[in-house]
Amino acid sequence: MSLYEETVGSRLLKALFLLPVVVLAVTIASSGPKLPGLLSAVLVFVIALEAHQLRITVDEDKLTVGGRLGIIRKKVPLADIEEVEISPGWATCRAAIHFNVPAKACVIVKRKRGSTLSFTTNRPDELAAALKSLGVQVNY
Repeated sequence: MSLYEETVGSRLLKALFLLPVVVLAVTIASSGPKLPGLLSAVLVFVIALEAHQLRITVDEDKLTVGGRLGIIRKKVPLADIEEVEISPGWATCRAAIHFNVPAKACVIVKRKRGSTLSFTTNRPDELAAALKSLGVQVNY
């Protein structure tokens, strides 16, 4: 059971990602159905659907961040987290592994072995509280 769940997205980003799908569909419709074109349309649609939203969950033992469908995701065991830094804004949010859509705050997860993960959230207070309740050091 998750202690914290959030889906972060943007209508503008959704429109920008789905625009190529519409263009590709119109192009395929005008040139006749061909297998390579249909496969391309499906691939572009899946990528757009995966990339326009983030899903964030905190369980008793791990933090998971990924795309809407979960095809691309990163799981970090809480025991591997050295500290979490939460700061306002999303545009300057950067790390070695990075998930970013427009949101209220940037979260940087520093792992004990030195790697970093960053993502954005619209509910930084709730995320910080969930992580702190599990013993994770949070600088907010």
